[in-house]
Amino acid sequence: IFKTINPSHRLNNLQASSDESTNENYGLFKEEGSTDGAPPVIFVHGLNDTPAGWNDMINKLTQDGFLSTHEVWRFGYDTHQKLDDSGKDLLDAINNNEDLKDKEPAIVAHSMGGVVSRSYIAQGGKCSILVTLGSPHCGTPPGLLGGIIGGKGGEQLRLRSRALKALAEADSAHGYCSKYVLFSGEIHLSKDVVYFHTKPYQCFKPDYDYAPELITNYIIMRVLGYGDNDGLVPKDSAQYCTSKKLYNIRACPSVQLRQSTGNLDHYMLRNPEYAIIAYEYI
Repeated sequence: IFKTINPSHRLNNLQASSDESTNENYGLFKEEGSTDGAPPVIFVHGLNDTPAGWNDMINKLTQDGFLSTHEVWRFGYDTHQKLDDSGKDLLDAINNNEDLKDKEPAIVAHSMGGVVSRSYIAQGGKCSILVTLGSPHCGTPPGLLGGIIGGKGGEQLRLRSRALKALAEADSAHGYCSKYVLFSGEIHLSKDVVYFHTKPYQCFKPDYDYAPELITNYIIMRVLGYGDNDGLVPKDSAQYCTSKKLYNIRACPSVQLRQSTGNLDHYMLRNPEYAIIAYEYI
């Protein structure tokens, strides 16, 4: 049911900011063609992904002239390590980067990346805004298997984990919630979706590898009482506005924006062809 995702994408048109990383996908990578000295934007990927997972988004932003007014970066990290370790890696990468260390970058994050970015903030990191796409801020039922498919980081995304409770307490303390913009997806099952027919703004195409996984997860979460979800993360968790009964985590009341993208699954939230609402906001 829970497929391990290890994209084989290679990073193209990127400049590594440091040679210290032991993995070619770890660290900060500057997008060629972005404008030096312009307001910085850092894209942070999710579980079992790489910086190349943002290719569709960055390509579309490039076409629309975003790089002419922004300094665009991607951050890669080991998603199997603890969330705090990944947050610290982002903090160190920014503080050790001459172009970023004295600035407050905007951060756009998918899935686990949104939680990692909150850990970065909890450890003293700064940002002008944090935009998250389908991030399990209050956990997710599939996170129970995180130790199998996602190491320590995935395990900490489980419901009611100590790591998520600690981050919620940190959010209340530092007051950064007002800079959070939280987008969620939700699958709408219908005959067309179940049989993988294609129509506008629907993500389940005939060759869509993740469809069986997402539909199975969707049904499990509905049966367990978690309501609308994107096939991996409940809508309430992605919007950080949860009921204490289900999640046992204090919701963050002062976020800047909570927005559903409509009929989109977890992986398509970062695809500008489908996640139009999120893309236009970015």
